[in-house]
Amino acid sequence: MNVEPPETDPRLASAGLSRPAPGLLAELVLLVRLAWPVAIGQLASVSMYLTDNVMVGHVSKVEMAGVAIGVWWFLSVFMPMTGILRILDPIVSQAVGARDEAGAERALARGAVLAGLLALATALCLVATGPVLAAFGQPAEAVAVAVRFSRNLIPGLPATFGFFLLRTWLQARGEMRPGNVAIVLANGLNVLLDWAFVYGHLGSSAMGGAGAGVATSIGSWFQLLIIAGLSVRMWRPSLAYVRDAMAFRSWSRLLPMGLPLGLQTGTEIWAFSAAGWMAGWLGSAALSAHLIAINLASISFNIALGVSTAAATRVGQLVGAGHPIRRTAIAAQLCGLGVMSVFGLVFALIPRQLAQVYSDDPEVIDIAVQLLPIAVAFQLFDGTQVVAFGVLRGAGDVRLPTVFNLVGFWLIGLPLGYWLLVHGGMGVPGVWMGLALALGIVSVLLVLRVRWTVARGGFRV
Repeated sequence: MNVEPPETDPRLASAGLSRPAPGLLAELVLLVRLAWPVAIGQLASVSMYLTDNVMVGHVSKVEMAGVAIGVWWFLSVFMPMTGILRILDPIVSQAVGARDEAGAERALARGAVLAGLLALATALCLVATGPVLAAFGQPAEAVAVAVRFSRNLIPGLPATFGFFLLRTWLQARGEMRPGNVAIVLANGLNVLLDWAFVYGHLGSSAMGGAGAGVATSIGSWFQLLIIAGLSVRMWRPSLAYVRDAMAFRSWSRLLPMGLPLGLQTGTEIWAFSAAGWMAGWLGSAALSAHLIAINLASISFNIALGVSTAAATRVGQLVGAGHPIRRTAIAAQLCGLGVMSVFGLVFALIPRQLAQVYSDDPEVIDIAVQLLPIAVAFQLFDGTQVVAFGVLRGAGDVRLPTVFNLVGFWLIGLPLGYWLLVHGGMGVPGVWMGLALALGIVSVLLVLRVRWTVARGGFRV
């Protein structure tokens, strides 16, 4: 039995997200209105790295390949680390739905301590970029570029993690504007700095891929300052909990809950990184083509991720308020499939024109054109699984998806991709077929899990 609290904290601006919609269409409209600013923010967020790749891609394919494997190594570490911080999604959104403002503020303070430790761990991993990439058999000339790029990312890591933490906390409350404004402004600065540092303008020497790392670090600090300034009235009350959050017993409580999310993210991003390493075995041209296809796929993926984040916020607040979540789950899946279908059609119709945006090299373009038609099926499965995971995250069901990723990617998809690459003579397209199959398996398992979780009304975190 649900009992409405006698008073609503005036600081809970998004309380409307904790009330049921009158029908499926109304739910779909609400989700779209919640998701589109998140999707724009997600696109702008990854566009720093997309800009780095596009700028460097017109220097040479070696520079492009070096930045590619540098980004993959960075994301292989960064994404699982931030996956741990995503535990704030259900904690904060459910606290907002339950009108527990103190709980939401306490979560931010604890998350800040954890984010600092995760940033330090990421920096140590980036210091080891050279030996790691060499161990994975990447082209030596590309590894040299990746080392310079990765080490120039290190000064920006505290800001990168700080921004992710604050943006996640705000989104779980239904507050999208501060993060989006910060991302858009920072991306404008990043484009200017890439132009200056990569090519040698505004008094800078031409630094190539290393310059892209410098530009991204500076842009990250600018981004953090903007979001913090725009949302200071919302996060300032969390400072009252900083002393408590510094105690090990306080912030460490997030780890048992966040680790499954980090592993779920890790098992997926590590699979894509492994696919990149396999592409690198074939040389810089194949590696660059793989990068192009992944970059293009990441555009549509991040729109679907916006839907996923909106679904996590909406579902979490409904669970916190004690309301059903079935209608939200259905609307989220329909929205995700619609987005990915549009992008799949674009990839099928104009693959060469899309590849030419990234590179002038004919060999790179020809290989990329072979990959983009495979990305059509890839898109539909990827959109389905990321939205389903958002629903599960908001509902507090975060453990089993890691097992699904292990089965789909590591027991089936990657071994198949390896066999098609090495023994089937299919090159990079074989690797992509393995990834597409893995995503198909994971998406089916996650949809079935969503049905099970929805039937039980979710779980309080």
